[in-house]
Formats: sequence, structure tokens, C-alpha cells
Amino acid sequence: MYRPSFRPAPTVEPLEEGEVEITYYLPVPEIAFEEKLKAGTGKRYFTIHRSDKTILEVSTKTYQALRAKSSRYDHLLYNVVAIKWDTTFPTGDTTEGRYRLPGANTRNLQEVAKIEKDIPGLKDYLITKGELFL
Repeated sequence: MYRPSFRPAPTVEPLEEGEVEITYYLPVPEIAFEEKLKAGTGKRYFTIHRSDKTILEVSTKTYQALRAKSSRYDHLLYNVVAIKWDTTFPTGDTTEGRYRLPGANTRNLQEVAKIEKDIPGLKDYLITKGELFL
């Protein structure tokens, strides 16, 4: 059975000077994302394989290559989306007088709900990883 990977396609664009090609079976988010998280918000990129529905989080560089239909990856096999991720405090909902103020978790749930049609099962994927709570 075919398993998705982000290995380069047979015809690969030449690497830039000093660039080293590293291929991951499960791409990891870039380190710069963690710096953005300290600031409170950042973008996260997810992809789903069109045939076996495997969801993966990818780096900005991989996301841009897939969106640009680069020959580095087989872009026809993947749907990719960007999601705005919030890590500000409080994470849970709070009340101020009679008003309910949504926390970071609620805002993240709303963002995931917007793209659920493009990547079905993303909410379950994030809940399983412990990054989203109901």
C-alpha cells in the first residue's frame, strides 16, 4: 500500500548554494513557529493526502512548495491549508459581567471549523495530539 511521503519527485529542482536537502517522513514544524507562538499567534500548515486521508503538519517551506506546485513534491496528492493559531492567555473561556469572552482554545476551535471542509478530521487529529480541547 502506498504511504505518503515528502520525498522529492524524480525531477528535482536544483538546490540553492549551501542548501542541504533533508527529507522527513513526518515533516516537523519549523523552529520559527515556536518563536511566533511566544508572541501569541502564528500560522500552522496542515496537509491531507487525497487518497488515504493521512493528515500531517508541514513547515512553511513545504507549504509554499506545495502551493506553488513545485516539482519538489507531488502537489496533486495533497490538499494544504494554513490556519491562524492562538496561544494567548487565558486558554479557557472567561466571563466578564454577563459577557462570555472566548479563550484561545475556543478561537482555535473556530479556526479549525472553518477549514474542516478542506481537511476533514483535522479537529480529531489535533484533539488526539492534545493541542485542542473540547
